[in-house]
Amino acid sequence: MSTHEPRSQVALDAARAQLVDLLMATLERTFAAQGPEVGLVALREMLSRLDRTALTDLVYQMGLEAEPVREEEDVPGRAR
Repeated sequence: MSTHEPRSQVALDAARAQLVDLLMATLERTFAAQGPEVGLVALREMLSRLDRTALTDLVYQMGLEAEPVREEEDVPGRAR
């Protein structure tokens, strides 16, 4: 009995890792070149492009479903 992942799953995992690396490199460059405020705006824009299901899954996977959202905070990139 084999305990190895199927090749197709390994390929999908590698492709996903490449996408994450690409996004991280983009954010790292933005933070380094333009500072944290612009970097946070870029991160907000990336997250806002996720569909609702993906965004909700991310929130739950991070254990943030119980975190309060405080509207009075000045958050870079948040529309007013």
